[in-house]
Amino acid sequence: MSDEQRLIKLTPGMLKNKRGVLIESKEGRVFIPAFCLPEIRRQLGGIQNKLEVMK
Repeated sequence: MSDEQRLIKLTPGMLKNKRGVLIESKEGRVFIPAFCLPEIRRQLGGIQNKLEVMK
C-alpha cells in the first residue's frame, strides 16, 4: 500500500445542522456527528489493542 492510499483528511464542520467531523480518503468519505466521537474513540482504542496483539 502506498502512502497516497493511506492519506486521510479530517475536517470539522456541520451537516444537516449537526456538528461533527468529515473523514475523507481516496476510497470514500463519512460524516461522524460530534456526539458519537467519544464512543468511537473508546472503541478504536480496543480495536487497536486487538490489532497489535495479532501482529
